[in-house]
Amino acid sequence: MKYGWNELSHLVQTEGRVHVDPHDNCMYFDWTCTGFRCTFVGTVLSAKIRGIENNFMGQIEWPVIGILNEKGEMKRITVQNGDFDYTLAEFDENTAHTVDVVKLSEGMRGQCGLLSLETDGEIVPAKEEKASLHIELVGDSITCGYGNEEKDPAKHFDPKTENGYISYGALAARELGARARWISVSGISTAVDHSRPMPFEMQGMEELYPYVDLPLEKKLGKTEFTLYDFKKDPVDAVVLNLGTNDVNMVKMAKPEKKEEALVFFRTHYRGMIEMIRKYNPEAMIFCCLGPLDYFLYDEIRDIVDEYKAKSGDDRIVRFKFGPVLQWSEGYGADMHPSAATHERMGHELAAMIRRYVCKEDGGVK
Repeated sequence: MKYGWNELSHLVQTEGRVHVDPHDNCMYFDWTCTGFRCTFVGTVLSAKIRGIENNFMGQIEWPVIGILNEKGEMKRITVQNGDFDYTLAEFDENTAHTVDVVKLSEGMRGQCGLLSLETDGEIVPAKEEKASLHIELVGDSITCGYGNEEKDPAKHFDPKTENGYISYGALAARELGARARWISVSGISTAVDHSRPMPFEMQGMEELYPYVDLPLEKKLGKTEFTLYDFKKDPVDAVVLNLGTNDVNMVKMAKPEKKEEALVFFRTHYRGMIEMIRKYNPEAMIFCCLGPLDYFLYDEIRDIVDEYKAKSGDDRIVRFKFGPVLQWSEGYGADMHPSAATHERMGHELAAMIRRYVCKEDGGVK
């Protein structure tokens, strides 16, 4: 039996910032670890998935998804450009099965959308797993899991070696038994100075954060963009890990312009905190940096401390991840954190959330 998205919308359980386009009956799931859960009675589950390739400076990239079964086994599919059918799962037993479809690669390096599901049996309402804790990850390539499965640090980015499911945010969420959603883009800064010439269109996180999926809607030719409904799905903690790319503007500035670049960062990073607080009034905010470049950490420390002093907002914490342990952890693609580094970072983040959100170890609610 085949089910279009209109029929699936009340049967599957979505996760993350998914975007439903009512004009083409498609549910796009682009951001890291965004996806859906499906429960069906039968032996085979297939899907018609729309793939949208990414052309990054002449390099064509396709999105990669993972299909996780109840045994914890993951099957990977590289989604080609266009609308194609893919077999998601096959079982011997004609009984109820639940599968999770997870975006492993990041949203800006290839998008995908669910058009329909088909099974030899029937799809039933998804088996919902409730979590008492909900986390949002806001960041750059580190938060995406850029190249974390690549063993050779000299190799460049490939969506097949970027696995958001074993990124530090995903690992921390599973350790805590929490749900998590992402908005993260490789190479992104808190803000972009659009008065300066750029080799290609760039946007800062401050421009993307309020929307469900601004890059996708621009790619689809939209001129009006869908705001994300933060009230509908509130989070307990927002993990902001930006600053690693912002440093480039400071380091590349002429000596007489460095202070101006720092002022730009301070102004926009504080604005990012205020924006996150506006949309997440009850959440604990973790302003993090690491594990690659700590040049701006003192700036972040001072911004957070000043913000807390002036606003009286005590639900914000600054946090520095431990640096990459080169000899024991190694590096992933393009000298990015490896899977081993992400694993360690996941434990560090989980410990911080336990302390400040779960009120363990003397932390505050």
